Parts: sequence; structure tokens; C-alpha cells
Amino acid sequence: MPPIREKTFLEFYDFTQAWQQTFTALKGWIIVEAICFGLLPALKLIDTRVRMDGWFIPSIIAGLVGAGLLGLSSELLRVVEDRLSGTQKKPLILLGRIASLVGIAGVGLPLFLVGAEVWMYFTVNSKKPL
Repeated sequence: MPPIREKTFLEFYDFTQAWQQTFTALKGWIIVEAICFGLLPALKLIDTRVRMDGWFIPSIIAGLVGAGLLGLSSELLRVVEDRLSGTQKKPLILLGRIASLVGIAGVGLPLFLVGAEVWMYFTVNSKKPL
């Protein structure tokens, strides 16, 4: 009888599940991107064309990277919680959580930019005399 080999970490990692989670994050990011850079300026709810045009490409890059990090790190956290024990678990959980936070920041960049634009609009207009 051949010896039983212990599975490696990557053999537990389900890349199909990671891709599904990445595409779910991408769908949410596309909606946020369309609202922040398309719908709100088109409806003249925010005046962003001058200051935010330079942020469109970096926002796309941050969103794609962020969605990828969210998908991969969520699957990493699932595998670590299910399969690993004590001392192996803590650094990988920390890595997964940090990657998730960076991913959320990348996906949420358009919301931050719109919030900064609205804040700047109200602070500049509130200082004008009546």
C-alpha cells in the first residue's frame, strides 16, 4: 500500500470559486464606477469633469486589482479557516485580511473620489458670502 501523502495548500484552493468571487466583486465595482463617473455627472448632481477625468484610468486599474484581491483573499481565508491549524493559520489570516482591505479600497475608490468632490464643493461654496 503506497504511503498517504498530505495535500498541499494549493490542492485545497478552489480557483473556480475564487474566480466566481472575483467576478462578483467586479460586478459591484462596475456598478459603482458607472454611477460615480457616468450617471452622477450626467445628471449634473456633481460637477466632476474637470477634476475627476484624471482619476478615471487609475480608478479602473484600482478596481480591477481590488476585485481580484477580494476574490483571491476570500478563498484564501476560507481554505485557511477550514484546513490549517494553529501556528500556520495566523500569518495567512493576516495576509488574507490585509489583501481584502486593499481590495475593498480599490473597489471603493470611485466612492471616495465622489465623496471628496462633494466635500470640496460644499467647503468652497460655504465660504462664499451671501
